[in-house]
Amino acid sequence: MSKEETKLEIIAKAALKAAQKTQKLREVTKTLRTQFPELTAAEAKDGAVTAIAWVAGRASWISYMQRGRVRKTIVLCPGACEICRGNKEQGPIPIDEAFKSGQQHPPFHGSCRCALVPSR
Repeated sequence: MSKEETKLEIIAKAALKAAQKTQKLREVTKTLRTQFPELTAAEAKDGAVTAIAWVAGRASWISYMQRGRVRKTIVLCPGACEICRGNKEQGPIPIDEAFKSGQQHPPFHGSCRCALVPSR
């Protein structure tokens, strides 16, 4: 793992930790700017948005499993990228199976706006 990858991983973990405490974008962004002063405001906000989306996606996935849903799919955002389109093309998959991109739920990449939904 390169130094840059390590830094990105540390930032991602900090963002997730902050997002799990609160889903207020401003607070998560502020936490990132405090812990990583070298981040621009835009970089911190992007990290915060992605972290909050991850927490929401994870909560949806767990909720669907707890309610006995057995399959899942995604709803694509307008202008969805190749990663997300590839995941959608799989069609409904078992709830405990990872999507083609390797994740169980969105976000599948930074700034991903797709949503997880239960399926038949």
